[in-house]
Amino acid sequence: MGANGYRWMTLTSLRRGLATMPAELETALQQLRDLHLPPAPGDWPPAPGEWGLALLAMALLAGGVWLLRRRVQGRYRRQARAELQAAYAHWQTYGNTAGYLQAVNVLLCRAILQCRPDHRGAADPPDSVASTSGDAWVAALNARLDPPLASDAANALAVACYQPDPQVDVAQLDREVRRWIDRHRPVPQPEAPHANRA
Repeated sequence: MGANGYRWMTLTSLRRGLATMPAELETALQQLRDLHLPPAPGDWPPAPGEWGLALLAMALLAGGVWLLRRRVQGRYRRQARAELQAAYAHWQTYGNTAGYLQAVNVLLCRAILQCRPDHRGAADPPDSVASTSGDAWVAALNARLDPPLASDAANALAVACYQPDPQVDVAQLDREVRRWIDRHRPVPQPEAPHANRA
């Protein structure tokens, strides 16, 4: 058998193989199943990145609320500082010490009335603060500040403001009032007694 005979046998066996192959392929294909894809990822539990984004969003929201509350609560302090600066500038220009003392007392009374211990209301009833004078007024101021006002400043606010020509160190008083505005805190309110529930 020469090369032609070998080629003929190869072609014959190939033809024979192709003729029988489709039946074998068909049975083999019937035994195969479709591709099974993995199940789609569910919504729960979230991916770690989603947890991180949620935590970041909550932190930003809490920080924004905290900053907003701080800004709103500190507004009266900024207003009081600006009014105190204006009163001091007026005193430096005109030298009216009695006018300065009156402006400072009004400013401090307004600051106490605007100071809120929490969201429920004013720290003191308006009548109790607005009607105080003298030592009671200084006690109301010192109750909100630690350490209390210096004795010269307290005397100026309690007594000198009622004199026709008060002799007061206005620069020291201005520093003390500025310290009070910056550092005062609301007086904690005693909790109302709760009625016993039967």
